[in-house]
Amino acid sequence: MAKAEPLKAAVNTPEALAAKEKRARTEAELIIIGNGMACQRLLAELVQQPNRPARIVVFGAEAKPAYNRVLLSSLLSNELPDSAAELVSPDWYARHNIELICDDAVVLIERERKLVISQHGRYCRYQQLVLACGALPLTPTYATDSKGNLQPDICHFRNWQGFSHIAPGRPAATTCSSGRWWFSGAGSRRGPAKIGHAGKLAAARCLLTKPPA
Repeated sequence: MAKAEPLKAAVNTPEALAAKEKRARTEAELIIIGNGMACQRLLAELVQQPNRPARIVVFGAEAKPAYNRVLLSSLLSNELPDSAAELVSPDWYARHNIELICDDAVVLIERERKLVISQHGRYCRYQQLVLACGALPLTPTYATDSKGNLQPDICHFRNWQGFSHIAPGRPAATTCSSGRWWFSGAGSRRGPAKIGHAGKLAAARCLLTKPPA
């Protein structure tokens, strides 16, 4: 969210907002903020309706299109391939005339103007707006520094970013010298788990940290 602060400050003046909006304006009958499982279920229902919105735009904060988060534990333990988590094929959105914008979170909603502004400077007007962005993880105080940021070698295991951080052999993967992590959180097996051999976890929404040497 650090990148969003200058944007929020810039749009406080009507002149600046009007100029930027004119350069990067798009319009949609329906905008959905969030591209998780709830969003995908809604889209699957909408595309079957004869009077569906003609133009639908979806903003997702993650770089990956919608996937099944429940299966992250099975992916981590190598029980399933990464592709098993995909909810639809990569070309599904285009085939249904849906514009999917990944890795670009919405940072401001102008309700009176029916306008959303994204982190990367996209301006889009809407007729209807749906918020399907989910919730932020609850982080225990011992896992953060004085500014509220996660401590080094600690990550959340609740989305694809966290999964990529700890899963070996994948882009952006990170392993510690011992190859072991501590799982902490509701539904997880307590104690260390070998990366790639973590076993079946009951839930994929937990906190991971490298154990002390």
